Amino acid sequence: MTEPRCGICELLASARLLQECFRCNTPFHLNPYSNVEGIDCGDAVLANDPESFGIEYYCNPCIDAINDEIAAAQAARVRLDAVERRPGWRA
Repeated sequence: MTEPRCGICELLASARLLQECFRCNTPFHLNPYSNVEGIDCGDAVLANDPESFGIEYYCNPCIDAINDEIAAAQAARVRLDAVERRPGWRA
């Protein structure tokens, strides 16, 4: 049986050091201890859903994609706000 690999950095890893991304299901290194040296290819965050009281795990590429989506949504909102402030504009 082959040892699992991190889907982000491709290094071999013990299965107990890998976590599955909630967004893309890729296994990635997650170092649960900030005071212990180790590889981190993602992060754990508190769930944003009020119905869920758990922790969600995301790999670094998905974190970057989520941050890009948030920035794009904020930029779109700013553009829409500017249009709505134009004289004579109606919805």
